[in-house]
Amino acid sequence: MYGHFPDLNTNVPKPSNTKYDPNPITFGAKLRNKRLELNLSTKNFGELLGVSETTIFLWEANKVMPRINNYSKLLEFVGFLQNETKKLH
Repeated sequence: MYGHFPDLNTNVPKPSNTKYDPNPITFGAKLRNKRLELNLSTKNFGELLGVSETTIFLWEANKVMPRINNYSKLLEFVGFLQNETKKLH
């Protein structure tokens, strides 16, 4: 379903994690929610996207935004971010 991630199970219940934001507004909150929905750690998510765990943390904290070379994997993996990338330019 996700091209480079064919074995990824996306049919998982919403996490009961307190870090899950039911009404995400920021890029970082949306990214964190998607990672939590897929039950991935920051380390595992970073490995799938080819970035460090620290990078994932910084994106989710809205401290830095992804570089353009990360867009294609982010868009493939987290499809809802298509509108968000327009705001990055």
